[in-house]
Amino acid sequence: PWLPVSDIMAFTHEVLGVEAVIHHTAEVACWSVEKRAFLGRAEATSVWGTERRHAGELLEDALTQASPKIWDTIRDSNGNDSRVLNTQETEAAKEKLAAIRQAFQNWVWQDAERADRLVRLYNDTYNNLVPRTFNGDHLRLPGAST
Repeated sequence: PWLPVSDIMAFTHEVLGVEAVIHHTAEVACWSVEKRAFLGRAEATSVWGTERRHAGELLEDALTQASPKIWDTIRDSNGNDSRVLNTQETEAAKEKLAAIRQAFQNWVWQDAERADRLVRLYNDTYNNLVPRTFNGDHLRLPGAST
């Protein structure tokens, strides 16, 4: 949630090879990826995604910390539809999601300036407060019992 949108867009362009527009609403921790840029691209379904879940959808899953699930719709003899989890396709999508996360991790550390900037941003955002500890070691109380 603390990463700048510009860095996510740069990663998408440099590594995934797609110039996609990404929106982030920090107040509600909501990310959205405009997926039209991924449609019709072979890398989006073969290298970084699957036929059932392309790279744009998986990138959005990574940003929102969601786990991809691929569902099949089955119609029974009465005409009722039911959804069944397709475990094989779901596992394939999870593997591609892990590959995107690993590629991002590698990409962040490739450029020293970017890595330093993001480390500084993270530390300024999350590591700027230290909880107080009250143990009384500094007190000197002559005549008090131990």
